Amino acid sequence: LHASYAHFLQQVGKSFSLHWRVVATAIVYFKRFYVNNSFMMIDPLLVAPTCLYIAGKIEETGMSHTRLSQILKKMKSAYTVPDIVQCEFYVLEDLHFDLIVFHPYRPLIQYCDDAKIPQLLPDAWTFVNDSYRTAVSLLHPPHLIALAALFMAGSIHNQDMRDWFAAQNVDMDAVASISHEIGQLYATVHAPADLQAILSKLPTQPIVPRPGPAP
Repeated sequence: LHASYAHFLQQVGKSFSLHWRVVATAIVYFKRFYVNNSFMMIDPLLVAPTCLYIAGKIEETGMSHTRLSQILKKMKSAYTVPDIVQCEFYVLEDLHFDLIVFHPYRPLIQYCDDAKIPQLLPDAWTFVNDSYRTAVSLLHPPHLIALAALFMAGSIHNQDMRDWFAAQNVDMDAVASISHEIGQLYATVHAPADLQAILSKLPTQPIVPRPGPAP
């Protein structure tokens, strides 16, 4: 259900041209909220647009009540704008007003610039987007998710980045673990054959940097 609602929020965001930060932040709020709450007790069709509404405020893009009403109609929700406004305070309290969310997108851009591989950015960006349909955003810091997405993009394009990754001094076991968790998402959604062929290129073991010259 988490993956389904994350995907749903992304589709709603795309339909209404919402900024990617708003959608990503809303998904994180949604996931955090349901860590401590049950789908059976609190309707996600109420919480999901509420998270979008809060994220719009926090990311300083705002969301008018007219736009919110349009989103509710798109979601075929029985809830109204006053319902969302009332739910907002409940969600804020449950999140303990901890509303600042850091995302992998900015470090991903920096890594691509540093490694001089801008051609990998589109695919890595897609992997970051898809990572929000998994639990990695709750379990790992954004820079590691960005590195995992870059690792996946480099793998499918046969880009040898072992030396660059070694220079970053990061936990490559964690990077590989995140990449495989994202990859598992495609195995559960009946990915087309061409995508399955691409994903088959991902190594089954963490990448290991080449040894340097003997002293």
